[in-house]
Amino acid sequence: EMGRQPKDFGDSLAKGGKGLLRGVLGGVTGIVTKPVEGAKKEGAAGFFKGIGKGLVGVVARPTGGIIDMASSTFQGIQRVAESTEEVSSLRPPRLIREDGIIRPYDRGEADGRDLFENSHIKKLEAESFQHYCPVPGRGKAYIVVTSRRVILMKEMEILGHMITDWDYLYEDFT
Repeated sequence: EMGRQPKDFGDSLAKGGKGLLRGVLGGVTGIVTKPVEGAKKEGAAGFFKGIGKGLVGVVARPTGGIIDMASSTFQGIQRVAESTEEVSSLRPPRLIREDGIIRPYDRGEADGRDLFENSHIKKLEAESFQHYCPVPGRGKAYIVVTSRRVILMKEMEILGHMITDWDYLYEDFT
């Protein structure tokens, strides 16, 4: 069981804990079993050798268990860090306006904000998304209204990304 790879982080912690427990128990039981084994093999001299081996085991076995635990824990951390599972959004992020009030989710506002934020439009200083609407009869074309200007964006059919057809600052309307 100790040779198998842990499936996840929790499994690696459990494996490490078992290794530590096994090391501590092995060290403690070695104090009793090693002198008995030594006495059976070599008599009184073997008994004293067994005591020495048991005392070494009291230190070495738990140390090995600690190393097992650390190794298993680091393997679990490595598995979590190397996870290649792709995470993708289910919907565009909520639009939060300048007043900072969190309003109920509005898919239209979120789509417009997402269109503006992910476009290649160079944002102006203190510019924020305000509104957008599709342009009827122009395919994937949208009027985007920001705090500083009005923009016509359309999709380039070949590349599939949005480009700016035109944009006018509010000052240009005078």
